[in-house]
Amino acid sequence: MAVEQINEAKLCTDKARKSELLAAIQELLIHRDKTLLSDQDIFNACLEFEHESNVDSKKWVCGFIEAAAKADPTTIANSNATLLRLAGETNVNIQKRVLMTVSGVLPKLLDYLQTFQGPLPPNWSKAWADMQQIKSKCINLMDSSNVGVSAQAFNCAQNIVLTLSNDSIRLASISSEFLRNDANLILDRMIRKLSSPLPASSMTALINSLAQIAKLRTILIMPVVDGLTHLLDNIPVALSETQQKSIDHNLRQSLGAIQRLRIPGPWNDKIASVLSGKHHSRAAVKRTFTEMAPSELTDDMDTAQAAKRSKLTEDGTPSAYASLLATPSGIAINPTTFLAPLVDPAMLALLTALPLETVMAFVLENLSVVPLPPTPAGATPVVDAAASAAAVVDAMEVSTPAPVVAEPAVPAGPPPSTLPPAPALALSSAVARCTRYISRMRHGNLATVHAAESLFLCDAVLARLAAFLPMDDPSIDLLFDYISLHLHNGTAGSSTHAKQILMFWLNREFMMAQRETSTNAAAASSDAMDVDASQATGAVSAQARYEKLVEQVMTTLVTRIENTNKTFPSIVSEIPSLTESVYAQLAKYCLEPQRLAMALAAIKELLLYRPPARKRCLEIILPLTNHAMEIIRTSTIKLATSLFSNDAFANPIIEHALELLESVCIANPDEETLAANEAAAAAATKAEDVDAMVGIVTVKEEEPAAPESERSQQQLSEDEIRRRVLLFFALCAKKHEMLHDIVDVYVRCNSANVRKVIHREAPPLIRAIGQGSPAITAVVQGFPRGAETFILQILHVLTESAIPTPQLVDLGVKAFREYDDARFLIPVISGLTPQDAIAFLPRLIVLPPALVKTQVFQKLLHVKPSPLTPSELMVQLHVVDLKKHDISLKKLIEVIQILFEDTRAVVKQDVMAAVLQQLSDITPLPMLFMRTVIQTVARIKTMGNFVIGILSRLIMKQIWNDSRLWEGFVTCLKIMMPQSITVLLQLPAAQFEQVLKKNTDIRDKLLAAQSKGLVMIPKTLHQILASVTPAPAPAAPNAESQ
Repeated sequence: MAVEQINEAKLCTDKARKSELLAAIQELLIHRDKTLLSDQDIFNACLEFEHESNVDSKKWVCGFIEAAAKADPTTIANSNATLLRLAGETNVNIQKRVLMTVSGVLPKLLDYLQTFQGPLPPNWSKAWADMQQIKSKCINLMDSSNVGVSAQAFNCAQNIVLTLSNDSIRLASISSEFLRNDANLILDRMIRKLSSPLPASSMTALINSLAQIAKLRTILIMPVVDGLTHLLDNIPVALSETQQKSIDHNLRQSLGAIQRLRIPGPWNDKIASVLSGKHHSRAAVKRTFTEMAPSELTDDMDTAQAAKRSKLTEDGTPSAYASLLATPSGIAINPTTFLAPLVDPAMLALLTALPLETVMAFVLENLSVVPLPPTPAGATPVVDAAASAAAVVDAMEVSTPAPVVAEPAVPAGPPPSTLPPAPALALSSAVARCTRYISRMRHGNLATVHAAESLFLCDAVLARLAAFLPMDDPSIDLLFDYISLHLHNGTAGSSTHAKQILMFWLNREFMMAQRETSTNAAAASSDAMDVDASQATGAVSAQARYEKLVEQVMTTLVTRIENTNKTFPSIVSEIPSLTESVYAQLAKYCLEPQRLAMALAAIKELLLYRPPARKRCLEIILPLTNHAMEIIRTSTIKLATSLFSNDAFANPIIEHALELLESVCIANPDEETLAANEAAAAAATKAEDVDAMVGIVTVKEEEPAAPESERSQQQLSEDEIRRRVLLFFALCAKKHEMLHDIVDVYVRCNSANVRKVIHREAPPLIRAIGQGSPAITAVVQGFPRGAETFILQILHVLTESAIPTPQLVDLGVKAFREYDDARFLIPVISGLTPQDAIAFLPRLIVLPPALVKTQVFQKLLHVKPSPLTPSELMVQLHVVDLKKHDISLKKLIEVIQILFEDTRAVVKQDVMAAVLQQLSDITPLPMLFMRTVIQTVARIKTMGNFVIGILSRLIMKQIWNDSRLWEGFVTCLKIMMPQSITVLLQLPAAQFEQVLKKNTDIRDKLLAAQSKGLVMIPKTLHQILASVTPAPAPAAPNAESQ
């Protein structure tokens, strides 16, 4: 079939039809019959499509090479030469497809080369040399002038670096140092490309590829960070301002993602210093010392950027919180007018040009030196950093135009006698004012240049102020209400903003805790700690405060936002330092079905992007993979299975799954062990009875009773066994080699419950693995004694809806011959040749009748294609040598009778006509031939004339010489009377007389037909008929007269 499709595709001139044929060829070779890939003629014929001028055909060859390499890595040795030629094509579409192909083929090549223990064979040495050349050509495509090709080349280079730098690759003939050096050279070339003039899209692709390398390879983080930070300070000025800002933003995101990995190293300080010192855009830096009026700044803004920033103020705060966050309309004062009395003209120009966040960041870092505003008459002076911050917020509120929408007045505060102390009042006031300011910014239509910068600054101010407040302060609750409300009901912009406030707050608290820890450690090391005892005992430590805040954040998020909200996993993954309460609450939420999805999503984020947290997260989810609750078990198994393809998680997940699988053997001792234990206990009891009879009293310590949990584990229920094996079965569907462990447990654990569960859960797994998997071949080829039933199930499942491959047929035949068990032939019987099917038929029909009916005949009669047609099967059953195969005649009759019960395939006129015709031509006639003729006449009434012809032919064969056949012949004549009279009259005189003498009913029917004139009897036979006919009784007088 493959050859015909290949030939048709080569001759086809219609592009659409050719594409369909090529897709069908790939489907056949890759998914339906992978054994065809080992046929060199067919495989080379597929590769020959590279010589066609059609671009789609060449792209198909690239895809076919990649798919073949993944299905059977041995094909790489033959396909690399073709891939090398395709890598030299100049068509951009082919170049991009080659780059994608190399990314998939190189890992498979290295994986396969690990199987060679010594020097590589010549063909594989050439394959590796070709791959080196292909790799060089792909790397050179990074210099392509085509944006799409260069972007794909950067992605390909990323995959090559990740593959070559993988520490798990161990080759006997190629040193790991060589591979790492090659990866470093490619990475160095990628970093040097950052300094080359590239289009903005290509630059973005390169930055993303480098960031991905840094995330997945710790040893390569430092050179990547050096390259990205250098680019951050040297973005090409040839790009437009919008492109510069886009690249600047992408660099920040990439560096921030690397820093969030929380991997210790010198790059963290470098990233922190670069990001903290780079808060403004390059356009603002160029205008720093330009004398420009504030109005000109607004006019100079890029229209697209202004539109982008205006989106931040479109969504408002729900009315439920309007009264809490509202403030009276302020007076619109220009920032320049407000700052004019405080600064000289030069400084004023600088402050006006710089973004507001840059100015305020400096102010907040130096709150202690900021002069306080004049104290109102009658008010108590507050000398506190928080009060200064509140004054800064006042300035922000005044300097920003109020929204057009009228706002309700703030309710009057408590009487002066109940006011809190001045510092707490100032902090709470500052938090409230910041919150109101943010709300006004988001409510109103503010046409300010620095709206986004102002919101960003307010977030930072709010977080820093909250860090000074006690955790039980009402303003903290207000802040949590604001954050959770926008996370739950807000739009994308407001959710991001609320998350930003929370992250600022958490990071601020974490930095304070770290600073406290460092101070205490330094003081302890120098033995110079001088802490006021009352302060040490009365104040809450920064670390304890941070832990309490994290715990409250976790509780607030889970209880107030929807289970489908994706913000919770994102926030948890970005918590600066994960405390024990984080893990404890995640473990708790995993046991609550309504919060399970959210908790598992957060755990997945931690597993993927927080390597130090992986061990603890795995300790949470892996024990839940055999939980009694279905939703918890299936969800955690799904998560573990999705993580299994990642090398960082594969080993611990496999170890846990294998431990669960082995536990069913330990908790379910086989019958022999149980019998031995019972015998030992009985012997001990008998010995005690004998001692008691002879008067020996033995005093022994009473053994404590086994705990209930241990007694219950002596025999696990089917449900408990199923829960323990499900994870391993799910992983085995991805890593087929694990099937050996299932077979091993099946053999070792001679427990009916365990085997029943394995048989019940195996079919979906076997279907997922498929016939073409090498693991199936390995398992069926060398399974141990005791696994026969399980191997039979594997074979049956694989062939229930597909034709067995030649390799699977050979395995079934081999198992039959090795174990002398004909059951192994049943699954592969439809793949046998007609000669083999006929040879094995005697062994198959001696199986139990239920197997013969439901499996053997079902496969032979109703599975297409079948090695034997129904008529051929019936004929072969009649000619079986009973003595040679030691089969009783009764057994053969029973098997043929089963075949006659199949009215769909066998009991049909055309089938039985062919059977009787072939059987009648055999000399000598089969022993059960006449029995089959009689059954055919009884079941198919329309075959009377055909059978009469067969009976006439039997007279010519002198059927009376075989007593059994002759008896059946006479019986058939009797059944078919009067239609069979013509055959009866063809008999020789001796046989005619014999039939009439022994069968009076035949004689009577013959006489009746004669009396009615229906038949003319020859004279010789008439005399015989008269001689065997008794004299008639005397007739009555009236009858004589008549």
